Amino acid sequence: MFGVLFLVLGAVALSIGIVFFLKMKRIAGAPFKGTGEIAQNPGVADAKGMISTEGEIVAGQAVAAPCSGQPCLYYEVTIEREWEKLVKTQEGTKTQSGSTRVTTNKGGAVFQLNDGTGVVHVDARESVDADLTKAHDERIAIGMMLPGELVFGHMRMQTPVNLGPERTTGFKVVEKILPAQGKLYACGKLANGAISKPGWSSLILSHKGRTALLGSSKTRAMVGLIAGAVFMVSAVPAFIFGPKASADTGGCPTALSDAQSKCEDRIYSADGKDYAWTVTKPGLYTIRIVQPPVANPIDSTITVKDSAGAQVGYNDGGKPGADAVVSQVFAAGTYSINVRDFSHEEVQGGFSYSLLVSFDGAQAPALPAASADVAPAASAAGATTLTSATVHAPAKVAAAKPAKPATGKPAKK
Repeated sequence: MFGVLFLVLGAVALSIGIVFFLKMKRIAGAPFKGTGEIAQNPGVADAKGMISTEGEIVAGQAVAAPCSGQPCLYYEVTIEREWEKLVKTQEGTKTQSGSTRVTTNKGGAVFQLNDGTGVVHVDARESVDADLTKAHDERIAIGMMLPGELVFGHMRMQTPVNLGPERTTGFKVVEKILPAQGKLYACGKLANGAISKPGWSSLILSHKGRTALLGSSKTRAMVGLIAGAVFMVSAVPAFIFGPKASADTGGCPTALSDAQSKCEDRIYSADGKDYAWTVTKPGLYTIRIVQPPVANPIDSTITVKDSAGAQVGYNDGGKPGADAVVSQVFAAGTYSINVRDFSHEEVQGGFSYSLLVSFDGAQAPALPAASADVAPAASAAGATTLTSATVHAPAKVAAAKPAKPATGKPAKK
């Protein structure tokens, strides 16, 4: 558990570190020239056309941010839909809420920078890497009916359609801008007389200035790379020496041998969970799935197959809420035990249950003399097969389970 957590944290930290390392390399590698020199001599850029400069923003060349109306050089407007839905868990039905991004609108201006030696054009109409300032944050609550139009400050938009199965409770907008004032650092590709977005990368713009931006990018890159390496290295001993799945930690081992003391486990898939089971001591075993005391317990089903994949044991408890039990003689060999919900149902958070495998004796109990419900049968391993009450009839092992009129369950497919 801790090993996986450390791996995830390490991957995230390394990704952040790599992003800032590449940004640092771009800033350090791009020739830093005056605005007038760049305008007069485009050849000052490097072989890839990369260039950087710093100067005062020339007034009067901004665009108005859609929501706040503030003048800016670049803006991003993110719109999210807030929703809620009913979900079924084993503890009962609950309301789940969340949000989904609807769209992100971006835009910017073509403006000029001047350090006193002349002006150079900067094209910020495409993707920009900058420290943006929040200029507008608003939420519109939605009742039972969706309005045809949404109004966020100065921005109007049609309400999105095909929103999904959840009930919409509101829309939220966040607007961030790059203010059109003060001194600005720009790093990008010099093309058509303007510094612009270089290929797949973003145009770097910052009010911090080149020196401060280079220093902060280097610091973040080092922190990310070091933290990522530490987490990755820590994952190894966590996997080796960390707690293993057991009854105490809330999980059953996936490889069982003979008897298994009662352990807690959980399934999340409609196909349930498989356990590899090795029988070294032949005899009578009882496999039991114990229902938890919850509102919607698993309608448990046990299916046992031999090493050839043939079904040699099955039970679903007979009715919802009852424990599933397979009790029969097994010869030495390898088997698989599958535990699932009878209807292949899934619930949020998964179904929990207790698994118990007990060894009840080296020999099968004597068969009753005459009973229509009792008949000896041979498993694939040559063992007599018993139900949880008596001897398991051959038809109940190989054939599909009949319908259950008492509980309304459909016939097993």
